Amino acid sequence: MSNAAKRFIALLIAASIAFTSAAPVAAQQVATPSSCASGGLLFGFFNGVMNTQLMARTSLDIFRGIYGSTSPQGAPIRYEVFYNETEGFSDFVEVFEQRLNEHGGAIAGRFELFFSALQGGGPWWETIIEAAPALGDILDSFVAWLASIIPATLTKMMGSPSLLTTQAEHRTRLDNGSLEGRKMLLVAHSQGNLFLNSALQYASTRIPSTSIQGIHIAPASSVGNRPHVLADKDVVINALRLVGSVPGITDNIPPILERTPGLNGLKDAKGHGLLEIYLHPGHQTASKIHGHIMGAFSKLQAAPSQATSGFFTATMTWNGPGIVDLHVMEPSGTHVYFENARGQSGRMAFINKTGNTQDQYIANCDTTQLAEGKYSFSLANYGGAQGSSASVQIASNAEGVLGTRTVTMGPATLTTPSIKVLDVTVAKDPRTGRMTARIGNQI
Repeated sequence: MSNAAKRFIALLIAASIAFTSAAPVAAQQVATPSSCASGGLLFGFFNGVMNTQLMARTSLDIFRGIYGSTSPQGAPIRYEVFYNETEGFSDFVEVFEQRLNEHGGAIAGRFELFFSALQGGGPWWETIIEAAPALGDILDSFVAWLASIIPATLTKMMGSPSLLTTQAEHRTRLDNGSLEGRKMLLVAHSQGNLFLNSALQYASTRIPSTSIQGIHIAPASSVGNRPHVLADKDVVINALRLVGSVPGITDNIPPILERTPGLNGLKDAKGHGLLEIYLHPGHQTASKIHGHIMGAFSKLQAAPSQATSGFFTATMTWNGPGIVDLHVMEPSGTHVYFENARGQSGRMAFINKTGNTQDQYIANCDTTQLAEGKYSFSLANYGGAQGSSASVQIASNAEGVLGTRTVTMGPATLTTPSIKVLDVTVAKDPRTGRMTARIGNQI
């Protein structure tokens, strides 16, 4: 892969990180006790194949714009991305670069065309074709290649270490939502349905079935008896019928030449895009999805609340024997852990004391009690946990997951933390008075 392609991938990652670290912080409201109340409804979105975090949050914002901050039944809605990354994304970029270079250098290095090509068109691409019609075949060949390779990607992706880490992160979010007594509506598109299936299988052992509902859009695998929507001309998902089983077609969409731009102003030759096809207001798929979501709103029932959320919450889980403890150093210098469970800005909560358990640090939602500055999170093997895998996930009450880190525990150190995992910096905007929480030291 050329340096230009590597730089393109780096820029994509940087843009996604900038969006997911800066934008949620800006949206975090001034905390009050009521803003962190338990209950309500969690609307979780599992993104599709080859989505960056920026693209996934853009899709989530579309749902937020449609359904607002409160369900028809009056439940406050909290929106979160359950992000999953496509394995081998750099391979797709490399193939695209090869396609660009096959045309005498006329469009070599034009990586800004990448996402237009993924969708099968777009204003940038149309400008190129108007200037050089002979280059149109690069789009056709790339779309054809993409439509053939994505099904193979979807069938072999589950099981890698990075994907298992993603599943673990999703499960922590489900556990927290259940403990906070939230109804949970989980919507997935494309690749995200594989993760949604895994999440629902996990939830079936921990969450009342009346409190959680999954809705599958363009599902890449079987969905049982859960609601799903699949377009007849979705060439990506329907190609999977050659190698496995996918649900039946539910709706027809227009042929390629009759399609109008979707919610993002783009068309999709593959018939697979969430914003271009499935949520297109002129397609039957959009009304079908809306009906499923409204039906879920009316049927979901809240589980009993066992915990409260915080301005931000740090959740630690481990997966083996012994005992791992979460330690927090607050800006005031207060050391918060199981022997000193209440600090000046937050408190510890302990869900269990056996393997696969949770320790939580819950930051106070009352801004008069929440100190600005750095909160440092560390882990200690109290005993018997050497070699166990432990994860710490930081989540904001307003925006969901801010960051996760997984480590392998070393020798026992009793109450002395031995592994520093994450820092959270809290600050108040002097102009707006809003409190922000961000991973790392920079605001």
